[in-house]
Amino acid sequence: MASALTAILQSNVCDHPEKDALLSEARDIAAGLAVVRYTDVVPRDLEAEAHAREHLQEDDPMDENEELSEKRKMEGLEDMLSRLTAGAPIADAAQRSRPTMDDVRLLEGRLHALSARLGIHVDRS
Repeated sequence: MASALTAILQSNVCDHPEKDALLSEARDIAAGLAVVRYTDVVPRDLEAEAHAREHLQEDDPMDENEELSEKRKMEGLEDMLSRLTAGAPIADAAQRSRPTMDDVRLLEGRLHALSARLGIHVDRS
């Protein structure tokens, strides 16, 4: 949706008086959404964890879902590589944290507000 709004705002068809500001907002939202990963927003499966605890002996550590664990490891490596880029300030990289579900909801709200400003109705059901 953010990409579609960006494309609309970049086109010659759009003649909204606040086109530049709206385009900047659409790009900012798209950039915020681009860094969200599955493992940032996937909820923990508490029921599965409780079930696994029932079957483990007291001295066995509980392992995370193997697929999710592999995704987290790969994303950790990607984060480390992104901090190695020549143009990225070290202090900025150290301060960044992974997006949360609250961050995604905030971006979603901004996206719906942007579409409303453009007169585009979005069915949220």
